[in-house]
This record gives sequence, structure tokens and C-alpha cells, in this order.
Amino acid sequence: MTHSSNPCGNPYMTNSLLSVITIILYSVAFVYQKSQSRRNPVFDSSKLKYLTAVALIMHGGTTIALITDPDGLDLSLINVCVLTTFVTNALVLTKQLNTILNTLYILLFPISGTILFVAAITSGSKPTMPVSPTLQAHVISSILAYSLITICSLQALLIQLQIRQLKYKSQNETVRSLPSLEVMEKVLFRIILLSEIFLSISLVTGFFFYEDLREQKLLHKVFFSSTAWFCFAVLLLGRFLKGWRGKLAIRLTWLSFICLGLGFVGSKFVTEYLLKM
Repeated sequence: MTHSSNPCGNPYMTNSLLSVITIILYSVAFVYQKSQSRRNPVFDSSKLKYLTAVALIMHGGTTIALITDPDGLDLSLINVCVLTTFVTNALVLTKQLNTILNTLYILLFPISGTILFVAAITSGSKPTMPVSPTLQAHVISSILAYSLITICSLQALLIQLQIRQLKYKSQNETVRSLPSLEVMEKVLFRIILLSEIFLSISLVTGFFFYEDLREQKLLHKVFFSSTAWFCFAVLLLGRFLKGWRGKLAIRLTWLSFICLGLGFVGSKFVTEYLLKM
């Protein structure tokens, strides 16, 4: 008697089911957060943390099911996006980033749910890679760098909204719930410093298995990643020496985020989808 007809034994069905459950949990957390924010912009976030933690556990299970493969790691574009949103949400949930928890999740919950939905309806391209120690270090540092820089870009967006509200004296419940502009900028530069550290590790470890950048179609990825690293290095140096802040910090943060997006997501999209058409 065979069990091949059992849909629960189908990895694709299992991944899709995990994705759907996680999407539901994120949706519930999003609705809860929005309803509480309307009543009180500085509401007690303990229940939101527990709800988010449960969603993250399911998100983590989905991520493991998607990226693990008997032949190595399935690092297709959508799977890496699922992994990156998981790490991003987990980092925001930590106590170190507690000052931006309530507001960042207003952006992160819908983004995570959308990416998980795409993962649930697609099977991926299975570009597996052998798991060597060097590759593990590169992948982990890269994902942490991308996740932290994603947080930086969202934090910069919120600071931009704060500056706009101060300039035009507009009232917005999301912006009113934020800490002071000074605190928000301190948090931004703290995350930028962490991003720069992990991006440096990613670039250094990457050269251990880069053999021919042109042949491996990695030249543009290295170029954009290096540009993002340089932008953050200039920004941190300017902050330390000249006290840079405000719009200049926002623009350089977004420039770094866009460069990484072009270098990583853009290159994967081209190689996995456009070149196969």
C-alpha cells in the first residue's frame, strides 16, 4: 500500500499550508495593532509581542521547509525573501530595537504576508548550493546585512514622515506614536553600524568562493553591494566627524538600500526569471 496520494506528504503542500497559517497570524497581528493604535498611540505592546512571536515561530518553520534541500540550500529569490523577512521581523522583536517595534510592524506585517503568499503559490526554481562553512558564513552575514538594511530603510522612511509632520504641522496617528526625532535618528545610526559590520563580513566571505565574477554573473552584485557599503561608510564617517543627520542621512540610507536591492534581488530576478523566458 502506498502513501504517495496523501497530500500531507507533499512538501509543496506542507510549505503552502505553513505559509497560509503564518499569513493569517500576521494579518491578525496587523489588525490588532491598527485597532490598538487608533485607541492609544502608545498602547501596551505585550500582547502584540506574544502574537508576533507565535507568527514568527510559524514563519521560521516555513523558512526551514523552503530553504532546506537534500542537495544543499534552496536559495531561490522568493525563498531568500521569506528568510530575510523572517530575520527582519525577529530583529525588530528583540529588546534592542524595542523603541521602533509598534510602528515598524505596520509596514512589516503586510510585506511579510505578501512574500509568504507568493511563496505559497510558487514552487521555486531549486537553485541548490552545497553547504560549506564559508558559504554558511557568507549566507548568514548577507541575510543579516540585508535584513538590517531593510530595517534602516523603513526607519529612514518613518523619520522622513516625522520631519514632514514637523514642517507641515500635520497630524498622523502612526507618526504621533513614534519616539522623538532625536531618538529615532540614534536608533537609525545604531542599526546602520550593525548593517555595515555584517555587510563587510558578507563581502569578505563572498570572495572565498567567487572564482570568476564575470563568468558567475556576479560582477554587478559585487559592484552594487560595494556601493552600498561605501555609502554607509561615508554616512557613518560624516555622522562621527560632522554630525550628519536628517535628510542627508535618509537619502544615503535609501541609496544603500536601493543598491543592495539592485545587486541582490535584481540579479536573482534576472537570472531566475528573465533569462529563462
